[in-house]
Amino acid sequence: MIINAKLIGKRIKEVRTARKMPQMLLAEKCDISDSYLSYIECGRKTPSLEVIIRIARELDTTVDSLLEGNQNTDTGTYDKEISEMMNDCSPYEKRVLYEMLHSMKVTIRQNRTLIESEIKTSIKAY
Repeated sequence: MIINAKLIGKRIKEVRTARKMPQMLLAEKCDISDSYLSYIECGRKTPSLEVIIRIARELDTTVDSLLEGNQNTDTGTYDKEISEMMNDCSPYEKRVLYEMLHSMKVTIRQNRTLIESEIKTSIKAY
């Protein structure tokens, strides 16, 4: 499996900031330099499995949650995040968000060929 360094770095930073843990403290607890952790979080370095395990342990999360979304076949990538986002919504807010999401999904699917065509055109221009 090829690891998407930017995605794993983003996930690490999201969890770390949600835990209100300074980057320097996490680096110290994981026995890595704070500059190396910074490189990991911005996707410039890919951490070893050993480092991912240490980071997950110190952030009190699972390796799986940090690697989430790295598999192309991972259809449930955002299920947990969407569910968590909806947890504190009122029934009215949930309905509005559902209607918006449904409309966006229909629009994306109706315009898929147009969007793909625009992307191909812009790539050819370069």
